[in-house]
Amino acid sequence: MDGLHNILGGLAQKTPEHREKHRREMAELKGKADDRYREEERAKPERRAQQLYGPTLASNGDFEGHLALIETGRIDYEYGPVTDIFFGGSGGPLGDGHGHVVLTSDRSIIFRRDPGESTPSINSRSSRQ
Repeated sequence: MDGLHNILGGLAQKTPEHREKHRREMAELKGKADDRYREEERAKPERRAQQLYGPTLASNGDFEGHLALIETGRIDYEYGPVTDIFFGGSGGPLGDGHGHVVLTSDRSIIFRRDPGESTPSINSRSSRQ
């Protein structure tokens, strides 16, 4: 009983500063756990797509005379596996003002926004509504 009394007595003697430090540490741990949970939730669709279709691959290439970043393996909710091509940005494929093209697995263009443009010239979703 003396051991339990010493433990309980020690808890009762904690200073307000110690309790505040403990509260901050617990809040920080909770924040880290919340961040980890959000990241896991965000990654679930991508993990499922990778299970079904393999990993997303990115490579550099050329598109219409511009250095391009080509990503394969993304799953569009309407079209299935698609390829994203980013090109023509200031300083590189993903720079300011970059263009973006999305191709389906049969190479149909479902989205196209040219470099420097804010509105896509092709957007299959807006034409289906």
